[in-house]
Amino acid sequence: MYIVSTRYSGVAYFTAPLRERAVTSPDADVSVFDTTSVEFPLTVRGRHIVIAPAEAEGVRRVVDVFEVANDSNRTLVAGATGRTWSVTLPSSARDVASNGGDLPPEAFRVSAGKAELLVPFPPGMRQVVLTYAIPVERSVKIPVSESVAGLEVLVEGEGAISGAGLAAMEPVNMEGRSFQRFRSASVPAGASFRLEVAGAGGRAGRLALLAVAAIAVALGILLSRRAPRETVPALASRPASERLAREIAALDHVYATPERQVGPAAEHYRARRSALMGQLVEAQAVEDRNAAT
Repeated sequence: MYIVSTRYSGVAYFTAPLRERAVTSPDADVSVFDTTSVEFPLTVRGRHIVIAPAEAEGVRRVVDVFEVANDSNRTLVAGATGRTWSVTLPSSARDVASNGGDLPPEAFRVSAGKAELLVPFPPGMRQVVLTYAIPVERSVKIPVSESVAGLEVLVEGEGAISGAGLAAMEPVNMEGRSFQRFRSASVPAGASFRLEVAGAGGRAGRLALLAVAAIAVALGILLSRRAPRETVPALASRPASERLAREIAALDHVYATPERQVGPAAEHYRARRSALMGQLVEAQAVEDRNAAT
């Protein structure tokens, strides 16, 4: 297995993982783009929030999945603001991290109630996954800082959601757990909704929630295909190998500066990259076996 990559205007571009000795177009094509540092809004096509019940530590775990698209023909690079995309988090959010999605945790900066993306954003769509904890309170406000084509909220156990045009849908069951389901389309920037959840502590930790969120997106439960009259597009799952390849490319960009090529930072980079490459090899092997059957 190998990946063909090139660097153009300081940004790395690459193919999907390849296995054959000789590969021709279109699989062998590498598309590159001119860049711009003039910040413009990226399109949030979908946002999918999975919320666990209260834990003994007095928090609820949240997985926030964004489908973010650059609909231009230029790669957006960080300009004076130092970021290419940002999202406002609940004011009480803590333990903010990125786990899963197309980008590594090192691609983000968290400060002043925001998660900011620091790496270039080429044309096309990327899946951004953020995880955080919110305190167990009677009411928690979750902002929608950018307009979004489709908003979906899954709340494990009993719960209530109000605001942002969210309407209750039929509950769903995944991984042996029951989720209240709320949906809304065409939510404007600056909207928000409130979460009020009652009930005892749950058993879904952050990793379990990530698995549920990934399954929900892959199966089309979020932004359901059962509503053909709606304008919100259904999400299509991408191969894990493609996601991991994008994450490796973003990691390479984060650690491309000379000061990050020495000392503890360099050791972390090599270890992290090696781990991701191992996951990529395993994912490609699974995909090969599935294709063979």
